[in-house]
Amino acid sequence: MMKKWMSCLLAAVLLILPMGALADYNDHTDYVDWPLVPEGEEMTVRVATVRSEQYGKDPEDQWFWIWSEETSGIDFDVDQVLTTAVEERKSLMFASGDLPDLLFGISLTTSELVRYGMSEGLLLDLTPYITPEIMPNLCAWIEAYPESIAYCTTPDGKIYTLPGYSDFYITGDGRNQMQINTDWLAEAGLEMPATLDEFTEMLYAFKELHPESIPLGSGAKNGESDPRNYLLNAFGYLWPDTYVNPIGAEPALREGEVVIPAYDDTFVEFLKLLNQYYTDGLMAADFFTIDQTTAFAQLAEDNVGAYAGLAYLALPEKEDFTKWVDASPLTSEWNDTAEWGTLNHFRYGYVSLSADVDPEKIETIMRYLDAFYSDLLGMYLWCGPSATSSDTLGIIGGYMVTEDNSYVWLDAEGNEMNSQAFMEGDSGNMSHGFGNRSHPLQNQEAFEAGVTNRPEMRSYYYDEDNILPYAYDPNFGSGAHLLNMQQNVEPYRTESFPMVVYYDEETTLAVDELHTILDPYIESEVAKFITGARDLSEFADFQSELEAMGIQELLGYYIAAYESYVAAQA
Repeated sequence: MMKKWMSCLLAAVLLILPMGALADYNDHTDYVDWPLVPEGEEMTVRVATVRSEQYGKDPEDQWFWIWSEETSGIDFDVDQVLTTAVEERKSLMFASGDLPDLLFGISLTTSELVRYGMSEGLLLDLTPYITPEIMPNLCAWIEAYPESIAYCTTPDGKIYTLPGYSDFYITGDGRNQMQINTDWLAEAGLEMPATLDEFTEMLYAFKELHPESIPLGSGAKNGESDPRNYLLNAFGYLWPDTYVNPIGAEPALREGEVVIPAYDDTFVEFLKLLNQYYTDGLMAADFFTIDQTTAFAQLAEDNVGAYAGLAYLALPEKEDFTKWVDASPLTSEWNDTAEWGTLNHFRYGYVSLSADVDPEKIETIMRYLDAFYSDLLGMYLWCGPSATSSDTLGIIGGYMVTEDNSYVWLDAEGNEMNSQAFMEGDSGNMSHGFGNRSHPLQNQEAFEAGVTNRPEMRSYYYDEDNILPYAYDPNFGSGAHLLNMQQNVEPYRTESFPMVVYYDEETTLAVDELHTILDPYIESEVAKFITGARDLSEFADFQSELEAMGIQELLGYYIAAYESYVAAQA
C-alpha cells in the first residue's frame, strides 16, 4: 500500500513538471551491504548534529534521518544543536564527558582534536577501522589523494576524524566575500570597486542616495557574514578562505611574513577606516549585536548596498539575487596587489566518535559513514535524492535537473522551493564537511579510479565518454554566486597561512590557553576602537597590552609552524 501511494505521489510530481524536463536517472537503492543492522536486531546510535536557525526542523520531520533509519536499520537518537549554540554545547559535552556515540557536523578544530582525542582520550581512534573491508569508499579516496588523510592525523599518528573531499572544481563559497548591490551601483553611476578608496567612495554614494540605508550590511555576530573579513584583506592580510578572521586574532601572511593582524602595525589603519565607517553611519549602529534574522530582513527590504555574505540565502527569487555580485579583492595604500587566500579542498573535523561508544557498534557506524564517500550517498549527504528516485519516500520532492543542466528543488507536492530551506530543513542534513562532495570533470585521476561525485549537477550517471561539461546555473542562487566567484575571485587566489596546522600536545595547550586569554580582549578592544569608545591614539598601548598577555609567544608558535610547513613543501 505504501509503495503504491509513493508511486502515485511521484507520478503527480512528474505530471506538474515541464515535459522532457527530467533526464534519465539510474536509481541505485542497494547501498552495497545495507541494511547494516539485520532485520529483527536493534541498534541505537546517539547523534549530536547541528540545526539551522532559519530552516531547521525536528529530525522526525526530516528526510535524511528518516531515510537513514529505514535503509540502514540503525535507530538514530538525534540531538540537534542550533548553529549559534554549537561552541557552548561542544564545550559542555567535552567538559562533562557525556558525549554521544557520533558527532555529526559538530566541527572540531585541530586544537580540539589534539586536546580531546590525543590528550584526554575522549575521542575514538578511527585508524583501525579505515580498511578496505570496512570503509572501501574512503580507502579509494585516500589512495587517490594520500594528502587528504594527513589533514585528519594528529601528531600521535592517530585519526580522530574523517576527511571530506570538497569542490575540486567548484570555487569557494565566500566565507570572507563581499557582494555588491549592482542596482545601487548603477544608480550611483559607479563601476565595481577595485581599490579600497573606490569601495569607500561607493559606500558614501549609497548613503547619499539612500539616507536611511545601511550601506555596509551584516554584523559582528554573524562570523561568516562580517564585513571586516573582506576589508581586512584589503590591507594585505591573507589567511585561508575556509576560516574567518574578523577581529584579526588568527594568523595571516602579510608581505610574506607571518603576523597576527591585531598586533601588526598596519592594523591601526584598518581600525581608523572602520571607525570612520561607523561614525559616518556607513555601518549599522547595532553592528556588534545584529543577528542573521535582522540581516536577512534588511536584505529583503532592499536596505543594504554591500553585504558580507550570501544574499541569495535571504533572496531566493532570481530577480532579487542576481543584482548581488561578488566583488574582487581590493588593493589599497597599504597593499598594492589584489590577492585572496588559499582554498582547501580537503576538510576535516566534521565527524568523530566518542571513545566510550559500544565496541559492538563501531564497525556498523563506520560502514554507515563510509557510504557517504560513494557517488550516490555523497550526493544524498549534500542535497538529498533526485525527484525521480523512490528514495524521496514521499517526504520531499527532491531535486530536478533539466535538460539544459540547470536544477530546481521540490517539496513533497512538487512545488519549487528555496534550496537552502530544502537542504537545511526538509532534507535535514547539515554535515557537509565530510564524505564525497567532489566534482569529477576537473579530477580525471579520481574519475578513472571510480571515486567521483556531483551527479546532482547532472541528474544521472553518464558513461565516461558522455559526461556533459559542468556549468554554473545563473538561474539558481548558489550557481550565480559561484559563477561570480569563478570570474571575480578565483583569479586572485594565492598562498596564505596554511589551513591545517597540528601542534604537539604541549604547544596545543599553550596556543589554546593564549587564545582563551587574548581573543576576548582583542574582540572587545577592537569594538571599542571602531565605535570610538577607545581613542585610536592608544593603539600602541593596545599592542603593549597584548605583549603583556603573551601575544609574542603565540606569534612565535605560528612562525615556527609556517616555517615547518614551507620546509615540508620544499
